[in-house]
Amino acid sequence: AACRNVFAHNNNMDSPELERVIRIKTNTCRGGIIENIYARHIKVGQCKESVLKINLDYEPREVCCRGYVPTVRNIHVSDVTCEKSQYGVQIIALDSVCNVYDIYVNDCKFNGVKSGNSIKGQTSNVKFKNLLINGNVVLYDKPYKHYSEWLTYSEMKRTPKSYLLDFAKKPRWSYVMGIELEAMLDTYLKYGGDAILHYCKEYTDTMINTDGSIRGYKLEDYNLDNIRTGHFVARMYQQWPEEKNLLAMQLMMKQLKDQPRTQKDKVYWHKAIYSYQVWLDGIFMGLPFYTLTARDLLKPRQAKKIYDDAVNQISITYQRTLDPMTGLNRHAYDETREMFWADKTTGLSQHCWGRAQGWYTMALIELLDALPEDYARHSELIELLKKDLDAIIKWQDKKTGVWYQVMDSPTRDGNYLEATCSSMFAYALLKAARKGYVGEEYRQAGVCAYEGIIKNFIRINADETISLTNCCSVAGLGPGLSDKVLKAAPNVKENKKRDGSFEYYLSEPIRDNDAKGVGPFIWASLEMEALGYTTDN
Repeated sequence: AACRNVFAHNNNMDSPELERVIRIKTNTCRGGIIENIYARHIKVGQCKESVLKINLDYEPREVCCRGYVPTVRNIHVSDVTCEKSQYGVQIIALDSVCNVYDIYVNDCKFNGVKSGNSIKGQTSNVKFKNLLINGNVVLYDKPYKHYSEWLTYSEMKRTPKSYLLDFAKKPRWSYVMGIELEAMLDTYLKYGGDAILHYCKEYTDTMINTDGSIRGYKLEDYNLDNIRTGHFVARMYQQWPEEKNLLAMQLMMKQLKDQPRTQKDKVYWHKAIYSYQVWLDGIFMGLPFYTLTARDLLKPRQAKKIYDDAVNQISITYQRTLDPMTGLNRHAYDETREMFWADKTTGLSQHCWGRAQGWYTMALIELLDALPEDYARHSELIELLKKDLDAIIKWQDKKTGVWYQVMDSPTRDGNYLEATCSSMFAYALLKAARKGYVGEEYRQAGVCAYEGIIKNFIRINADETISLTNCCSVAGLGPGLSDKVLKAAPNVKENKKRDGSFEYYLSEPIRDNDAKGVGPFIWASLEMEALGYTTDN
């Protein structure tokens, strides 16, 4: 059954009855060596099963004299295109011995593939180079075993300077850097890697001066977004205490001490330009740092006052923003009811935006991380988290496992599955289950979400980096103008485009590798990896 030195090139094939394009079949009755097979420049419309199929277990029930183990080696397939098939590459090797090796598939493009590749049994040196299946690069040997490391190093390759993450043109103090770098820090703490640690330290060394002042930071803006990066600084300070970082943390705590609040509920304004407004975003930006830093730097009695304040703020925000019809939370509310985007009766914005719900959910998780286990209101937060996650699971897309950009309108035309909020929810579900806050069914929802993210949003690039696709780049509300707003921020400029409508949320740009998704995806990956998942399974 030996066969060698076969060349096929410049072929056109197309038929719904075409079973396979390149087929090598043998078994332990036939034995022999099949080698030096070359197929190139082949154009295929469609085939029923596989573009390339190597099968060492052909007709396993054939009555014959067994024991003649076949070998398939040195197979070269290049410049083959196919528009429809069940599998791209399908290999059925033997479990008992590695007799399929040196298989090379280069510069091929297979579209309309229903089931990807299928490789079973023992193989060696199977190499894919620039193999695209359904538009995505496919690798046989992945460069990293963990998606957390793979995306971390991919981002470091794309952006060699950490202070230029998230498409920055110059060094920038921003919550997006803090979120992504903190996830990278957690990757370092799990797997090591001096390059990751250097990358993280480069940001604090560049942005924080020796006296604790911060480049680009203005306390008088009372911008909660600028506090979030402090959470990363606090995590770095826990591991490698530096005086400048401590001084920067104290500066941000001073902002929070003076941060303006709503008159009735005493909840932080999101920013001076968003006076009397509470956004779900701001809950995540401010309260976890507030609580973590109080725990680490203050005396217990002082810290407890901050714990109580944080729990009050996050609980009141839930009540104020809750939409009882959906169980979800609206993006924001305006205490004055004067903003153009706010309902004149409730003060609420129009919709539940996926990432805003994600911010709030992660804030719950991080407050539980920061609060001492013996803190009296721990169970109150866990109950709030459970209600929040129950609503999130209710709106999880049953087909894909992920979530829509405008969560409360999944069937409306134009809505799309969005990566940043999906990563946030996957992370929160998985971590909440691991910490024992919720039961196994929540973990399963998180696993389903993560698998959906890998399938729908992760793309392997030609340079063997990966990208998180389908990220909403930004969304917000206003600013709007009123006498109260102008008193708090005299130079504010109105932006009526950001009206909180369904159409508005769909109008913002979609891009790859937005830091607001990269960080949560890395965190979700670390949770999955703790369960034993790798890039291979």
